[in-house]
Amino acid sequence: VDQVNRSGQNVTVRGWVFDPDSPEPVQVEVRVDGETVATVAADALRPDVDATWSEGAARGYEVTVAVDNSVARQLCVYADNIGPGGRLLLGCEVV
Repeated sequence: VDQVNRSGQNVTVRGWVFDPDSPEPVQVEVRVDGETVATVAADALRPDVDATWSEGAARGYEVTVAVDNSVARQLCVYADNIGPGGRLLLGCEVV
């Protein structure tokens, strides 16, 4: 997770992820207070990731979700593991 930005009730999450077991884009899941609010493919171009890891440039994600701002919420980002293993927690932040 590179960035989490809040603007009113909208929270935008940006980052990158890849699974070295597969050339396919990883699915990224955003949860707010444990509830899935968005799922996107990490297939946005990130040449910086490819330059460092040589795993292809289509490894980024960006998603905006609506979050009730009347109280603090826990936003967590997960990545699906392709192949053996489970879902990987990429990070959490109070928004």
